[in-house]
Amino acid sequence: MTNLELYAWGQGFNQSSFDPFCLSIEAYLNLVQVKWVVNECYSTDISPSGELPLLKVGFEPITGTFNIIKVLKSRVSNYEVLQFFSTPFETVDPAFQDYRTAMHTTTKFLSDPMLPCSQQTVEQIVEYKKRFRDLKLTKLEKLSILNNRPQSLVELVVLVEEIDERFSEQEQQQILELLDCLEYERPQEEEE
Repeated sequence: MTNLELYAWGQGFNQSSFDPFCLSIEAYLNLVQVKWVVNECYSTDISPSGELPLLKVGFEPITGTFNIIKVLKSRVSNYEVLQFFSTPFETVDPAFQDYRTAMHTTTKFLSDPMLPCSQQTVEQIVEYKKRFRDLKLTKLEKLSILNNRPQSLVELVVLVEEIDERFSEQEQQQILELLDCLEYERPQEEEE
């Protein structure tokens, strides 16, 4: 991604923005390590939907915190988000309770044992990247495989577009075997 411009509410409470949603987008942009600039706003006139934050990707405006994160999501794994938000933020003003709540909710969700990222380690991610570097998968497919850790061909088919045209059944099975570097023991769901 290039030419990222964030339009966010202006400074306040010794932070770059007085709005917790704008701050969360700034944190996410820093996490995905892309080049971006911020434009301070004091009205929503720039936004087609009348809300901030707004992210311009080239000429395309994206509004709303969750819409922006959805666009940026293809740049970072769930594990990296979990590690980032698990790090204490000493500089966050206590007045930003909404921001702290968003961080807590995200961390709690990603820590769920049902999600592979709750059991992943840095070493596993590094090994995964080595093994999958030369596979003819898109970045988004590689990220989806990492985040979802498929354990069967049925699960893999959902994550890789047109997999039957691109990979033989043997190659699909090899992709699953390459995932052994991501140790993941899916917990059994409790029966009621």
